[in-house]
Amino acid sequence: MKLDVLFNSWTKSLFIFSGIVLSIAVNVVANEGVNPFDPIDSGGVVNLPSGHTEGKHPLQQHTVKNYILMGAISSDNGQIALVRAKNGAEYFVRINDLLGSSGGKISKIGANGIEVSEEDKIVSLLVRNRSANNEKTE
Repeated sequence: MKLDVLFNSWTKSLFIFSGIVLSIAVNVVANEGVNPFDPIDSGGVVNLPSGHTEGKHPLQQHTVKNYILMGAISSDNGQIALVRAKNGAEYFVRINDLLGSSGGKISKIGANGIEVSEEDKIVSLLVRNRSANNEKTE
């Protein structure tokens, strides 16, 4: 009987010790000395050659007219549009999203298109309608 009590006591101690070690390991890995609320350091400024687009979002690499507006949806929850970039990737955009290399901001989304406000002008992109024909041709 004493052996069972000793074994149970030893097993409990082992589990408690393992739990403490695991808890400490998780805290060390999770914290790693980084505060998630501290601002991210940019690491310095690098001057890139003019016209260099590396690091820019694909929707900010070209002039507004180089993007294709595939469609626009308006609902009680807001408006959203689907824009195709030069590389063929498609992105959902909303009002106040940036579009174009001139710092344009989407100011309006309507049924027929979107308006992008740049510093000195407003650029419109109209929806490019494409009809789909499901009829079989022989």
